This record gives sequence, C-alpha cells and structure tokens, in this order.
Amino acid sequence: MSVTNGHGSRPASSRTLKPPSKNPSGSTNINGCTNSKGLAALLGGLVIFTVFIDVYFLTSKNLSLSKFNIRHRQRHMGGYDKAGKHNPSYLSKMTWESKRKFAFQDENNQHKLPVLKTRNKETVSSKQEFGRAPVLKVFEQAGIPPLNNTIIETLPTWDQIVRVIGPKPVIGGLDTCEAFKQSVPAVERMLGSSGMFNTGTNLVTHLLKNNCKIPERVEKYGIDASREAHGMRWQVPWGKHSPAKYKEEHSTEKAKAINKEWIMPVVTIRHPYSWMHSMCKNGYTAKWRHGFKGQNCPNLKPRGQWNEVTTKFANGRTEYSDSLAHLWNDWYKMYIEDAKYPRLIVRLEDLMFHAEETTTQICTCVGGEIRTDRNFTYILDSAKADSPGHDKSTGFIQAWIKYSKPMPPRGNFRPKDYEAAKEALNEDYMHMFHYDHPPPGDEKDAR
Repeated sequence: MSVTNGHGSRPASSRTLKPPSKNPSGSTNINGCTNSKGLAALLGGLVIFTVFIDVYFLTSKNLSLSKFNIRHRQRHMGGYDKAGKHNPSYLSKMTWESKRKFAFQDENNQHKLPVLKTRNKETVSSKQEFGRAPVLKVFEQAGIPPLNNTIIETLPTWDQIVRVIGPKPVIGGLDTCEAFKQSVPAVERMLGSSGMFNTGTNLVTHLLKNNCKIPERVEKYGIDASREAHGMRWQVPWGKHSPAKYKEEHSTEKAKAINKEWIMPVVTIRHPYSWMHSMCKNGYTAKWRHGFKGQNCPNLKPRGQWNEVTTKFANGRTEYSDSLAHLWNDWYKMYIEDAKYPRLIVRLEDLMFHAEETTTQICTCVGGEIRTDRNFTYILDSAKADSPGHDKSTGFIQAWIKYSKPMPPRGNFRPKDYEAAKEALNEDYMHMFHYDHPPPGDEKDAR
C-alpha cells in the first residue's frame, strides 16, 4: 500500500499494525505506542490523507475545467460549434482581435481573403477616455455652440461609442497603399468615392475635399485651383454607385479622359441591418416587393422564397440579386474579393465617430497631407435627412445620439426577416468590418 502526500508517493511503514493493548499503567497502546503519542500519530496520518484527497479532487476538477474552457474558447473565438465543426454563428462573442484574424482564415488556418486586410483595432481599455468629455471636445472642434445640460445628458458617452462602434477606424485595403504610390506618379494621384446607396459616399467626399490635399498637385495647379485639381474627385470615373466590375466597362461623361489607374477608390460600407432600413426608406434604383403597404420591408424571404432585387446602374444596366441582403453581399464582393487593384474600404460609422483619424488615413494612403492652415473640418449636415427642418448642428448631434445606440433586438426586423438576414449575409464580410448580428428578441417582441 502507498500513501500519497504533496510530494509524491512512498511505501507504507513496514511495521505491522497490532491490536491495541493495555500497558501496565492501564493506558491504551496503539502499535506499541503510548496513548498520547499514538493518538497524535494517528491524527497526523488522517490530516495527510485528507489533504491528499482534497488536492487530488481539486486538481482533477481544475484540469477538467481547463479543458472545458479551452474548448469553450475554441468554439466562441474560433468559430467551432459543440461538435467541433466550423460554424461562423459562434463568432458573435469574439474580441476585436480575434474577429480580425478570423476574417482571413478558415478552419485549416488558410487565408481566405488575402487581397484585402482591415486595420487592427485596439481594446476598449487602451483608450483612457470615458464619459462625455471627448464627445463635447469633438463638438467644440466641429464648431457647435455650447450645449445646455439637458442636451448634454442625452449625448452618448465615449465608452458607449467604443462599445458600439469601436475605439479605432476599421479600414480595408491599407496594405494596397504602397502599391498605388509605387505605380502612380505623385502629381497624378487622385481619390474618388464609391459605395452602395445610403452608405456615406457624399460624406467621405466632403471630408476629403475640405481636409486633404496632394502637395504635388497643389504645386502644379496652384493653391486656388479646385479641390478636384488638388486630387479630391467627386467619384470614381466609372460612377460612385456602380459595381467594381464597371471600372473596365464604363466611364462617366466628365471622366472619359481620366486614367482610371490613377484614382484610388474610397469605398464606403455600412452595417447591413442599418443599411437595409435606409434602403426601405429610399431604395434609389433598387426595386423589390416590400410587402403589404411597405410594412414588411425588407421582406427578404416571403413564403420561403428569396425576394429578388433588380438594380439599375450606369447606362441603364440592370443587376439582379436574390434579396436585399444578397445585394449587400454581391456589391461588396466585387471590391473585397474580385478587384485586383488598390482600393480602400471605410465604414460610414467611422466617418461619423472617427472622422479626423479616418480621413487622415485615407489622405496619407496616397501621399496626401491634411491641411494645416485651419482646424479639421467636420461635415455638420452629414445626417440632415434624419432631422428635416433643423439646422446643421442639430442634425449632427441627432446623428451621434441615434447611431451610437446598441442595435435593438433583431435590428427591429420581423422574426422571419431577422432569420433570413442571418442566413443570407456574408459572415466573413461582416466580421471583417466588425459588424455583428443584432441580439435575438423575446417572443413578446415579435411582430
């Protein structure tokens, strides 16, 4: 028999245990020991045995919990379900860093989308700014008059913005900047906006025109030349809403003489749930059945069949998508995966909440400089459609309040549209740009 202690095991004493016997004085002996010494030895042995049992079970339990936690992290951070199979739906609780890694790796650790990379994001704790002071600082820089306490109390805190939007911009394609600068002479470089309807193409254009310049073009055309002469064009030559494949197939009337290789496309993207809500209000040239009096929009999969969307682009050309969610996939796939030329993809959310940092990164990507003759210019009427009849600063404030809120259950979609959106939307693209599906709603919230 072996007795285990904290340092391993050893053979039990070779001395044979004998029945208790009486000594001449009448006290009881255990194995020939006196009562006091024998009792102490027995109690000591019991204590050692008890400690061994506790250590054994605690160690076993901790090892078991460690294995469970490892499997749990693998499932929730690596996209693997309980059966060990790859399942992107398990990615909803991923950290910023793990999301960035997943965007380019599959279950075999192979890079899936090597052409386009997004900028790494910092953790919330790395930005030591909380409360409303950073928000009020931005408003002051934007030229908004001092606000009263009632309005201030309605503003988001900076930590709320970090939780919902993120602490830093997420920009796709920064790894293509060097290739662009190497292939295009500085004096010929230009930036032009591109993006789906309702994604902030006008906003990014105004931010660039007001804040960015390419020094070599300013020197060539003069300081008083137009913003376009300084390299900030209104749109890409093939049309700002046209799919990326139109680059080789179409040119707008005013851009036929422009070398398309000299323009860096700045493509805007928006959270697909928020984008679909805006498309329901104004779909531009995208057409689909909205359902009963438009109340069922986006009406992705009525009666179990995808609701096809037809969209007219340049030259009256029509493109077809299985549903509004598929249109988001299809349009951005051409820039994320299919395009083989330099391009940037920026989030509308970052153009609103990280405007200066996002604009600076876009500008410097092509060798441009942010203007230093004045403070950074914010675009106050970027959300004017949300606040009709109000002044520009009111629209700016309302936009910050509205878009800094966590997404409501199901994104305010009907349950069947919510499930259809989760089925249709490209998980890789969503996680690449740090977009999550809204949380599921309760049964009582269903409509």
